[in-house]
Amino acid sequence: MTDSVGITDLMILATGVAGGYFVSRHFHKKQSIESNTSHAELVSKLDGIYEQALRNGIRQAGVIESVRKVNEEVAGLSDLIEIKEKMEESVTAISRSRVEDNSWIDEVLRYKALGDRWSELVADQLTLRILSNGGALSKARLLSVHKELFPDNFPWAGRFRNQHVWVVDTYGTAARIVDQAQAETKMQPIDHDKIEANLDRLFGHWNSIIGSLAGQAAKVKVDEIANFHHDFEIIHPFLDGNGRIGRMLVEEQLSFLFKLPISFKAERQDYYRAMRMMDMGDKKPFIDLLCTELERFNVAH
Repeated sequence: MTDSVGITDLMILATGVAGGYFVSRHFHKKQSIESNTSHAELVSKLDGIYEQALRNGIRQAGVIESVRKVNEEVAGLSDLIEIKEKMEESVTAISRSRVEDNSWIDEVLRYKALGDRWSELVADQLTLRILSNGGALSKARLLSVHKELFPDNFPWAGRFRNQHVWVVDTYGTAARIVDQAQAETKMQPIDHDKIEANLDRLFGHWNSIIGSLAGQAAKVKVDEIANFHHDFEIIHPFLDGNGRIGRMLVEEQLSFLFKLPISFKAERQDYYRAMRMMDMGDKKPFIDLLCTELERFNVAH
């Protein structure tokens, strides 16, 4: 289970969009996208296509390379104005394409990756808080913060996903003598129609214990935050930004419980590896990451 900044959430979209091309031949044979379509309207149409594709279980492995290419393409961008301009260019390219032409797939991937890069850059600049002053969580606050992380009119911002998805993580194996090989994990998050019910249970649990948790030992606090984070990522409530929102929650929870402004800046590969281990029932690597962060802020654990 990983962050949308990497290949994971892009992979989710890629799966649907690629399948959507084939499904569109039957369901959208006469449909074309007009150049004056707004961002939300434009991608909403494509959203509908890949939702239909996912329902039909269609996959195209060749899109994986497109996802990697587009992800590398936007990774070095740091100018928000430039990112916005490139998003407009992608919208124009998509608008001029017909559904029957698969050339728009890469542009949709690019548009989505640019939006996600935007959110990555602004996350540290905005003073957004998901927890209330009393440390409580609500779906309304979660949605509001998620929306603020993305550019205006970004169609996947501030709403829960409405697709069945897989989270895919690719990584290199560890080897002593032979060449490193590529490995892949695949996790099926909570079904989209159960997201809100599961968030209610998770947030309800957190809200019920925050009063007593503040007086517990550091080990208990860290253990609860690790469990919460893993549960949140299993729910995977959004199409974009689940890892980023989840790590924001980790920072806020640490800061609230330890009464200090604590950040969570674990190395990406260490974070991914720890999440894979939690999927297999081993919390220790993730707890070690949390403890390392606490040490940076001279917090005893």
